[in-house]
Amino acid sequence: MFTVQEVVERLTEEGITSSKQMVQRWLKEGRIDAEPPKKRKDGYRVTEQALNRFIESWKEARSPKRSANEYEAEIKSLTLELNRMRAEIDHLREELQRANDREKVLSADLHNAIDKLDEQKKAPSVDWKRKYDEALKRGREKTNMLIAAEQEIDILKKKLADPEKYGVQTKPAAVDEGPILLFTVRFQFQSKKYEAKVYTYREMYSVYLYEISGKIQKEIQVDKSSPLFKRFLKTVRDKHGVRVEMALASWQQPVSADEVDL
Repeated sequence: MFTVQEVVERLTEEGITSSKQMVQRWLKEGRIDAEPPKKRKDGYRVTEQALNRFIESWKEARSPKRSANEYEAEIKSLTLELNRMRAEIDHLREELQRANDREKVLSADLHNAIDKLDEQKKAPSVDWKRKYDEALKRGREKTNMLIAAEQEIDILKKKLADPEKYGVQTKPAAVDEGPILLFTVRFQFQSKKYEAKVYTYREMYSVYLYEISGKIQKEIQVDKSSPLFKRFLKTVRDKHGVRVEMALASWQQPVSADEVDL
């Protein structure tokens, strides 16, 4: 049997609500089957089966109903996107190879020029050094683009394999329902407890980070390079099997949680 507080914690993990007042209202209205308190000081008691039924009915009421034709259209769209990304990766590999070849040539030219200048006791070859640095920078940029494309391919493969699990939307583009909760994850870092909620909206990802202190959740601001944010990324990989580093490359702190309809 679950207490009211335990029900709130479970519904928070499921991304339904973190409000104790809301849960108590649902219990009084009978939306959650529960054993009423026998005494004034006692609280409601909820069985695991009753809580699971409520969670399933909640998710079912909010999940989009799609036909077989809509699923087929979505799969075709994902397949086309996957093929486009593969072609882009092949192009990036060719660009990367050309950049690497150019880097080797410039590196050899740089060393030869430096040797000649040392022999002739001339000024350092600043121009050759600059060209070498620029070529090296371009090569690294191509490498980063290739890594980003490969990670996008991983995400598309997961969506193609199980569109329902990863929340693929097939509604018309004109319908804007606002941010969609992708998943909620809780983790501990440096003896403190945190909760992170990841939303997707118009092919962008937003992250809400909360510090949990007892029954209080406080929204916090962090930098992507901070140890706390890196700990969040590791937790997502370990728990969900999703690589989101590059998908969150354009991450920015979203609006206040009060402005998002959960």
